Amino acid sequence: MITDITPYRKYVDQFDLTEQQKIELVNAVWTTLENYFDQQLGINQLPLKERALRNTNAELEPEL
Repeated sequence: MITDITPYRKYVDQFDLTEQQKIELVNAVWTTLENYFDQQLGINQLPLKERALRNTNAELEPEL
């Protein structure tokens, strides 16, 4: 998730949006483009994201 929109400020400052809305807009465009290029390159990010989520959940579970 992008939190520093400095490189994209010239594109989003022309809209009448709050700072949070500008961040959400940049992240929405970023995610859309990322998914598009992943699809064009034949990259499926879902298994990687699921694996990362499982690892995170395993770290949070208490040991018995």
